[in-house]
Amino acid sequence: MGKENDDIYVECGPMSSEKTEADPKLKNDMPKVMSEAVAKVVKKTKRIKTQKPKDKKEKGYAISGTLTKLTKEPKGKEALLTCEVNMVLTEWPSGKMVTASLTGRAKTNVPVDQTDKQLRGDAEACVAAAASSATKTALDHVLSQAK
Repeated sequence: MGKENDDIYVECGPMSSEKTEADPKLKNDMPKVMSEAVAKVVKKTKRIKTQKPKDKKEKGYAISGTLTKLTKEPKGKEALLTCEVNMVLTEWPSGKMVTASLTGRAKTNVPVDQTDKQLRGDAEACVAAAASSATKTALDHVLSQAK
């Protein structure tokens, strides 16, 4: 994708949400949480750049993802909040698939009787952690290909 010391362009692509069984009202908000988590990891990673290349021949990557699971299972006085995010890594700008096996998972114990506001905060933290994990895996792959 470039010389070994060149920074590699990575675009944060579209995010979506399939399942939010914990609270269906959260479905529309989770893609934004995922996008922010992905962008944060991408921006912090050395040798990765987020500014689109001016050279039309320069290649890069794009990361997109889907929230595939967000559940809240009561376990006594607590509940287990579980989320799963699947990410896809493609070549940029061609869109050619590189790998689709990037899964991030996170779990946390939460109070069974938490408020909607508390659930939203815990769900956002859980989804962000899962998206960050999958993004780190994707960027490790990107950097390993650049060697």
